Amino acid sequence: MLKILTFRTIKKKYEEQKEANKARRREEIELIQSLYAEGYSKTEIRKILHTSYNRIRKYLNGDPSILCEDGRANSRTSSQLDQHDEEIIRQYHEGVSKKEIYYSLIAKGYKIHLTTFYDYCSRILVVDKNSTRTNQPNTVVKRYVLRSDIFKSIWSDFGVNPEDMETLLTKYPFLSVISQCIRDFRSIFETKSSDLLDLYIMKYSGCDLKPIVSFANGLMNDYEAVQNAVIYPYSNGFVEGCNNRLKMIKRTMYGRARISLLRAKIIL
Repeated sequence: MLKILTFRTIKKKYEEQKEANKARRREEIELIQSLYAEGYSKTEIRKILHTSYNRIRKYLNGDPSILCEDGRANSRTSSQLDQHDEEIIRQYHEGVSKKEIYYSLIAKGYKIHLTTFYDYCSRILVVDKNSTRTNQPNTVVKRYVLRSDIFKSIWSDFGVNPEDMETLLTKYPFLSVISQCIRDFRSIFETKSSDLLDLYIMKYSGCDLKPIVSFANGLMNDYEAVQNAVIYPYSNGFVEGCNNRLKMIKRTMYGRARISLLRAKIIL
């Protein structure tokens, strides 16, 4: 006798198979989590269950009742979050931030991107002028300061206004140390005093900032050259300037002229 399968029969068999797969996955997830809780490593669990590392990492943390859902169902955000929309709204109006709610769902095993969760919240959260949130933090106006402006302010006393600079120096004390280090080093060359150089090396060799300690140790290693630069007015700046000029001319005519033209340019 030929048996004809109707659509209802096929759908029923599909639902039964789906529930069986879900129960099998849940049993596997609970087994993985129980073995890991007992102290077994991921390698040992892989050998015991004959599975892969990716599968173990996927099911290691989270609620088994959520993780055992079909992967295709997990890809649909609304199917995951619709059952928690009332809880999300309640927590939000109690003062819990969206990011905190998001991470609480991630801890339960949901696989959702942060931006996708924010989009979902914008659809379910109705916030108007009359709605209030308890424990809502006061709005803080933030001003951002570029790192380059901080360097300019430390080096040349411009770039950041005095109020903001005072706040930065209070919050980051190492900026005060760097600023004082620069001023002390400049005073050595302004006074042409080798005694200040000795005091500078002694002072900053025990600094808490490693780059400044390295700089002080470098001065000590080349002490004679640094001392001569402090005491005498002579400099190799003229030689360095000629060297820089030679390199600049060479680069501008690179591949287009011989040494004779380069010699003419330098001499003239």
